[in-house]
Amino acid sequence: MINVNGLNIDYLPMKLDDFIGILLHHEYPVMTIYRHNGLPLIRYWVDCNDDDSVNRYFVYTVRPVSLKRYLNGGIGLLGLLNCLNDGFGYLIDIDNTNVIHNVTIVSPINLPDTYKPRYDSIFELNNGVDTEQIFKAFDLDSIEEKIDTVGLLSEISKDKNIEIINLHLTKGEGIGYGKINTKLLGETLIAFDNLYREVAFDEMKGSNRGEVTDKKDNKDYFVRSSTEIFMNKAASYSIFIKPSITQLDMFENVTESSKIAKRILELINNTSDKDLIGDYYPQISDFAVKSYQEFLKEIISKDINLSLNWFNPQNNETYSKDFSLTIANQINDNINSINTDFEEKFNLKGKFTALNCDTRYFTFKSHDDESYKGYFDTLIKDSMPLLNFTTLYEIIVNRTIKKEAGRSEPKISDIILSCQEVSS
Repeated sequence: MINVNGLNIDYLPMKLDDFIGILLHHEYPVMTIYRHNGLPLIRYWVDCNDDDSVNRYFVYTVRPVSLKRYLNGGIGLLGLLNCLNDGFGYLIDIDNTNVIHNVTIVSPINLPDTYKPRYDSIFELNNGVDTEQIFKAFDLDSIEEKIDTVGLLSEISKDKNIEIINLHLTKGEGIGYGKINTKLLGETLIAFDNLYREVAFDEMKGSNRGEVTDKKDNKDYFVRSSTEIFMNKAASYSIFIKPSITQLDMFENVTESSKIAKRILELINNTSDKDLIGDYYPQISDFAVKSYQEFLKEIISKDINLSLNWFNPQNNETYSKDFSLTIANQINDNINSINTDFEEKFNLKGKFTALNCDTRYFTFKSHDDESYKGYFDTLIKDSMPLLNFTTLYEIIVNRTIKKEAGRSEPKISDIILSCQEVSS
């Protein structure tokens, strides 16, 4: 067995006599729960000698709320280990006759890596042995607890040493503990993926870029802007996403994926405040804004409650944003508030090339061979049946130019206010 640095003492200062139940693996119990001074006492197997005559366990106590969070999937086994009381536990060696031979006080941080649970060791209800009697023994059903998704996110991020984005869906039709409607999940993930990709293109090519559509010519950009789901958990339904690849900017000593994540956070923060969005808008492309609005529409149309969480293990930066139907509607209104309208009037001479008296629609070709299309004003629509395609006309057009956030091209609307026959 591994030699572990710690403080050796003569005896275990707590008794393993108030047995509550086995939590993991009935025949070879890996995790057993006892009670000590009213608290859950955990005996967790970590090692054994070559002939299996002596087993080593890490023994520690936790608060009932921490145990409940673990049993409900709110934290992993590694997270539970970090919730121990007093900041330390005890390594004990027990032989086949249940005699304790060695007792060492150890902080979890000093445990060998092979003794520590994996970050993704999440408790699954169907794997529990005496789960029900453990719940009853500590009256866990009466404890109200909030699942610490952000804490689990930082735990996983530090273990993998990469930035991680977490989407935590807590409310919506088809969302339950550990389950989610496939269509809802798919459409939400597609909307988020489009948002991530468009913001990534802004980071790589600048916010004044055009639309990036040709995957062959832009293959490198698509690879660098891709993400992948590597884990999900019940809480109600939580998804953990990481960059497919990570590139380090040697000059700034920061990863490209971290820059992309921060751009997304800037987009969320600045559009959440109506006073900030006007000055911020020129810094983001219309393609990114449009993809963000599509993401918001998914939340609005499906009435989802969703938390977006991010953690960077390099500097322990963390970010969380809660979305609901109300919040998504407000952000969408903020974005639409920066739409601009511009009107102008001008005269044209030329001939009509199409007329529809029912819809008031027209197309018109001017003297300089430019084509125009639009509608007649309702006040002069009755004159349309008297018009033809061979006569020369002079028209007065009222043009409205509307620039909408999220649209790369302005929306142009032409209305004919006046139409008169002319000789030349």
